[in-house]
Amino acid sequence: MQERRADDQRIKELRFIRSGDEVVPGDDATKLYLREKGLSADPVELAYILSSDASVAVYIDDRKMTLEQVLPDNDFWRFIVFLDLKKRGYRAHVLRGSSVDLVAWEKKKDSIRDRPRYIIKIVNEGKGETVRSIIDLIKYSESNGMQLILALVSADGILTYYKAFTFKPIKSDL
Repeated sequence: MQERRADDQRIKELRFIRSGDEVVPGDDATKLYLREKGLSADPVELAYILSSDASVAVYIDDRKMTLEQVLPDNDFWRFIVFLDLKKRGYRAHVLRGSSVDLVAWEKKKDSIRDRPRYIIKIVNEGKGETVRSIIDLIKYSESNGMQLILALVSADGILTYYKAFTFKPIKSDL
């Protein structure tokens, strides 16, 4: 990571390189920055850096990147949910290759030492999810001591969170 002065501000240059389909930190200073912030080199998390820290510039293969260049179109809602969780004070990480979109830790918990408390599944109105897939996610989350959160995105772009869990019916004397 290099620092450059622009308009009397120090600009931190985070350097990354492409490695196949992934982007990885290109130098030790960039690795340190990500570790200190509790972030990874995932495109959603790089977009978060660009949107939240004006003193940082992101370079991939020596090319300065914009938010639009870093964030793939299919990650837009994942980015919005990630950004919302961060604004609420949660630590979050993006998951790839999973039926879950993100994991999050309780506020002020350490993502290195503590297990995630929440798994988040984004559900877009109109696309939906099968009941079986939701039940499987509930079982998975509960068997691992986590809470499933459904992040519902309405057709109007409104984001609403729902906790999903199982419950045991009580015997009624009716």
